[in-house]
Amino acid sequence: MEELKKRLYKILLILLAVLVIIFAVLQASGNLYIFLSTTPDNNTAAFKYTAKISKDINNIFENSIKGLRKYFPDAKLIYTNAYGSGFLKNNLTAGDFDYSAGIYTGEFQYTGNNSAEIAKQIIKMSELHQASLYSSLQNSGFYIAHLPRPEIKNRRTDSDIDFIQMSLKNTLSGRPYKIKTKNGIFIMDADEIMLPDYDYIKLYSRDVSYGKTYRKIMREISISVYYSFDLINQGKKTRITMLPETSLGKRLYKPQDRYFVQNVYTGSGSLKYLINTMGQMNKKNYFDTRMINYFQHFTLNEYGNSRLSISPVKAAKRLLQCTGLLRPILPDKAAKEITSKVHKALSNPTVALINDYYNANGILYDITQHDLLYESMKKEKEISRLLNDMEKILTEMINDRNFTYAELKPLFNYQKAINNEENLKQYIHKHFKETDDYLKLLMYKKMPEGKNFNGYMLYLNKILETAGIYNIKMYNDRPHHVYVFKDNLPAKININALTKMNNIYFTNMFDKDTEIEYMEAKDFYGNTKDLGYIWLRHNPNKLEDDIFNEIKKLMQKDKYRFHLRIYTGKMKNS
Repeated sequence: MEELKKRLYKILLILLAVLVIIFAVLQASGNLYIFLSTTPDNNTAAFKYTAKISKDINNIFENSIKGLRKYFPDAKLIYTNAYGSGFLKNNLTAGDFDYSAGIYTGEFQYTGNNSAEIAKQIIKMSELHQASLYSSLQNSGFYIAHLPRPEIKNRRTDSDIDFIQMSLKNTLSGRPYKIKTKNGIFIMDADEIMLPDYDYIKLYSRDVSYGKTYRKIMREISISVYYSFDLINQGKKTRITMLPETSLGKRLYKPQDRYFVQNVYTGSGSLKYLINTMGQMNKKNYFDTRMINYFQHFTLNEYGNSRLSISPVKAAKRLLQCTGLLRPILPDKAAKEITSKVHKALSNPTVALINDYYNANGILYDITQHDLLYESMKKEKEISRLLNDMEKILTEMINDRNFTYAELKPLFNYQKAINNEENLKQYIHKHFKETDDYLKLLMYKKMPEGKNFNGYMLYLNKILETAGIYNIKMYNDRPHHVYVFKDNLPAKININALTKMNNIYFTNMFDKDTEIEYMEAKDFYGNTKDLGYIWLRHNPNKLEDDIFNEIKKLMQKDKYRFHLRIYTGKMKNS
């Protein structure tokens, strides 16, 4: 039996090698693209429109790796991954382009006392790659809005080395562990360490498109870089993934964990990585990985906390993704109702108009906060083009019968003021927030069925509560002090026991010194961005256990829908 397995594995490797060669030849032929998808609900029509920008970004990363190899000869790009709401079906409101890249740097041999030296090498590697990436982005056609540490010297402190050294020691234990950063306390898997204070890359481009009717204006591109290496300890090799810690205090999750939501791997080089990822989706981690996606998307969705805390379009997209993740355990009628109503909202041309103006205004504001970027884009007439694009969108709103003059008048006045480029920076700095809030409220008003979406999110959580999975909402108002929202905490969970619980999914805000107090939800008037969430099962009863096990079975049955799909074709330039 063992011999048969080895033969089958060899055959699989040979087939894989043949596929890689075929796809590499196809990709090298010029205007062909290759996308590798596992998600059955992807909008595959968007692939050919995103192919060009995917290929441009991939080329930049390939060039950056060449610079890194001078110091780390085994460095290579192991995957690139496009993801996000642009790949949702029936969506006219895709605003930006989300991307990630995985970079393997080589092997580190642990001798028992050289963790500090390995930590220094990891920091050197990340800094060298940032410098090489910065160089690769020059004259690429992209505008750099944010790139963490493009310089090498004097960027990291001894505390960073200590932090990574401590993380390495935790991974050697082979068990999940809790790590504290300046932005929060996080639960880490044994094969993960965190690169502290390391944000995502933000670029701007006019080349983002998801379809034939997609409005060609300046769009944001966000790219997360995940480094990995092999840690060898007493002959045992463990692949370690480095997760970037963002300034938002969010613990990003690995691209392979996005297996169940709208995402697509790009280029022939990602094939081997994706097949390995699929092989790891065994019965042990399949359910947890799928639920991590749900927890992530729900946690990011602050729809119910304040209408001004999040764009209603983002809220609707996350509701749709959360519904898809729980689809196997939802009543068919309920799932169809939620899906059809969200599709109706996201395919609404009026909502799409407001959303494009909202996104363009957000980009304009961000650009004005960076003096060098602003002056560069002003010199190249990009500021004028962006203002002109916003005025064109406003003209389309005027011709849309769903708007009244009174609704558009505040935007007329705002647009007239910002069209004066001499006073643009001062004016937008003073008036951006009120305009941003007004656009979000206008979207809520025009979004079909939008008033029901918060109720749907709560409904999904109630389904999970029958299995003993609870979402606890908290507010971290100062160091070592957390308010727990009383209405979210089940009676059977003692508030003082929260710091001692280990079965918490994904993230945590507690340590042993944390003081915890109750808060009524109605008494919260803070910034919703300061809210935190944990997910836990604590002392489930027999009924909850039975439902939990049934949920796992239903999720497992749905596994067959997630398999490798390969798409090739001609690229579209618009």
